Amino acid sequence: MMFDKLLMRALCGGYDYAYCGYQLYMEDSGMCKPVTADALNRIYIDGTVDCQAIFRYIVKSKVAIWRGIYRNSILQKNAVHFNENINRHDDLPFKVEALFAVRSVVCVPEYLYYYRIGREGQDVACTDDRLFIHFCIFDYLDRKIVATRNQQKIDCLQLIKANTHKFIHKQIAPQWRNEYAKRAKNDLHKNMGFWRTLMLMFRNKIA
Repeated sequence: MMFDKLLMRALCGGYDYAYCGYQLYMEDSGMCKPVTADALNRIYIDGTVDCQAIFRYIVKSKVAIWRGIYRNSILQKNAVHFNENINRHDDLPFKVEALFAVRSVVCVPEYLYYYRIGREGQDVACTDDRLFIHFCIFDYLDRKIVATRNQQKIDCLQLIKANTHKFIHKQIAPQWRNEYAKRAKNDLHKNMGFWRTLMLMFRNKIA
């Protein structure tokens, strides 16, 4: 049902990417909780070709690549695929590369996907130094995105880094936190200075 609805909505407007809302399914209790604040607002429900709105979606939305469908020709043309050299959290670079390639986005405002929380071995439950894989991920994305010389994409990637590092710093176990923070600071300084990064974060309400 989810894919039927997404496909019909994508076909109706010729959109490159269509997505829906989702619910968290708690493995231990069987309870479901809708994720209500993840880009289900009107501009995306109506559908958009505004690149600024698409970039806002990329920055503000969670990774959640499983709740959407993508135009195959766009992925093929831009050689977007899962990187086999990244052994966890490989959905993050896929999201960034795929959504940097699309030119139109639409949302089906229904909670059609159920994401199970509490599965054994689930990446989202990791709190140790395995989370340092994000530095490899951003090294890879730096090579791909900075080479385009597209400042909007570089700015967008910087905001994705800031969001991700902020989230991981809260999640990672205390014994790894200081080291992670130092490496995150260096990562953020690779492509632009402190003040430009701060300005971008302020404009996009990331603090």
